[in-house]
Amino acid sequence: MTKPAVTVPPDMKVAEVARTLLDKGVRAVVVLENGRLAGIITETDLLVRNAHLHFPSYLGILENLLPIGGDRNLQDELRRVLAVTAREVMTEEVRTAAPDDDLGEVAHEMVQRRLHAIPVVRDGTVEGMLFPSDVVRLVARD
Repeated sequence: MTKPAVTVPPDMKVAEVARTLLDKGVRAVVVLENGRLAGIITETDLLVRNAHLHFPSYLGILENLLPIGGDRNLQDELRRVLAVTAREVMTEEVRTAAPDDDLGEVAHEMVQRRLHAIPVVRDGTVEGMLFPSDVVRLVARD
């Protein structure tokens, strides 16, 4: 894993978060609030923030418009596009790993869920961040 994890406060401006990613050379940062994991922000979160919105398609039935695919994705996209602070752009449901988790299983989940980073947490404290490049370095070393 990469130690220590790069962290930002929830009230940091999105532009500062982007600069932090670039300055530290990482693909994700952990959002800490009162020393606890509050969320994660990846390059993809910032990319979504600057991408075009995809409005849902509607199907007209008996003078009613029904959204196809629901509007939850639209709400999430709107939240990210309008985000000003880390809290507004972060992903709150974070997949974490413990330092003693099986690396093969964690790597498999990274691939299956298309995760770019997983915070490594012990007893509620973020100890580091696992990136795909960490796994590649381990494979190259072996």
